[in-house]
Amino acid sequence: MTILRHAPTAAGVARERAPAASPLALFSANSALLRVQSERLVQRVNLRLALGGGFDAARTTAAVAHAE
Repeated sequence: MTILRHAPTAAGVARERAPAASPLALFSANSALLRVQSERLVQRVNLRLALGGGFDAARTTAAVAHAE
């Protein structure tokens, strides 16, 4: 009987903590999203460099114009 008497109290505590944990969960999710977006950009640069691309804007523009 002791467990049943404390069960509603434990559920009440969990409900009280949920709103406080929500901003932390949102921050965590946003941080994870930024890490994924950052890694995506890094990998795009790595792919471009691996395929022989560079950072010279004039060469890139000329290559695109020549390809068309």
